[in-house]
Amino acid sequence: MGIELKRVEVVPDDVADIAETVLRLSRSFDYVFTSGGIGPTHDDVTYEAVAKAFVQPLAYHESR
Repeated sequence: MGIELKRVEVVPDDVADIAETVLRLSRSFDYVFTSGGIGPTHDDVTYEAVAKAFVQPLAYHESR
């Protein structure tokens, strides 16, 4: 795909830890991918953490 993997980090399911990691890595790399933790379950904090990292609101959009 033309993207060279530069770093892999394992982060616990903690909003502050995920937000800090995403923000820190985004300052050094063009792309930051998350894997695991993203899902429809009530205990998933990844979306919240990424929104917090970039100081953006998080909103639920109903499917059409």
